[in-house]
Parts: sequence; C-alpha cells; structure tokens
Amino acid sequence: MKKTVLALSMAFALPLLFAHPALDVTAKFMLPTKNLVVVYQHPVKDVKDHYISEIKVELNGKEIISQKLSVQDTQTTGEVSYKIPEAKAGDKITVGTKCNKMGTKKAELTIEGKEVPVKEAAPALPKANAVPAMPK
Repeated sequence: MKKTVLALSMAFALPLLFAHPALDVTAKFMLPTKNLVVVYQHPVKDVKDHYISEIKVELNGKEIISQKLSVQDTQTTGEVSYKIPEAKAGDKITVGTKCNKMGTKKAELTIEGKEVPVKEAAPALPKANAVPAMPK
C-alpha cells in the first residue's frame, strides 16, 4: 500500500516540476496609437507542447480581450499586441497569462501621459493624388 501511494504521489508531482507560469509579463501601452504590447518570458523545451495558452486583458476591471493560443513564439518568449481605442490616460490595464500546463501570471499598468491626437503623433502621409517631384 505504501508503495502504491508513493508511486501515485510521484506520478502526480513529476509533471509539476516541469510546468510553470510565465516568469515575467511586461505590458506597455502607447497612448498616441492606442496600442498595447505584451511580452512574456516563459522558457520551455517544446513550444507546441508547453506554452502560454491564454491571454486576457482587462480595462478598469472589465475584461475586453480574451485570446487562446496554441503555440509559443520561441522557446523563451512570446509577444502579442492589441489595439484598444477606448483606453485613455489614467485607465488601468491588467494582463493575465495562463500556461497550458499550470499556473498564471499577471501584469498591471496605469496609462500615463496626455492624449495626443494621432494626427500629431504620426508623420504626415503624402496625398493620394500627389505627384512626386522629378529630380533635376
């Protein structure tokens, strides 16, 4: 009986040694373009077998994005980006990651800065019907 309990305990504990949540989650929000970039550190041997399987984004406590993933970018990291047009200075963004084997990790940020119209933040594009100047 003791051997059976020990064997079952080992069978249950062994996978836990290799499963882990993301080591780090970094979120950065660019206010002028309303883009959120999330980078997670999650070292694994096989990106198709062990990966971050889900990412959730909350804006001021309300879930606005839920994405399922089936593979990780590299054996060490992954990156995703989202456009959040309703986000503004002072808002709180929470990003949660979930490992397909075990564990979760979150990152939080408060959007800082002042609103800058995209027109001022991005370089001007040439007009569609503009004719380029001919070199002399």
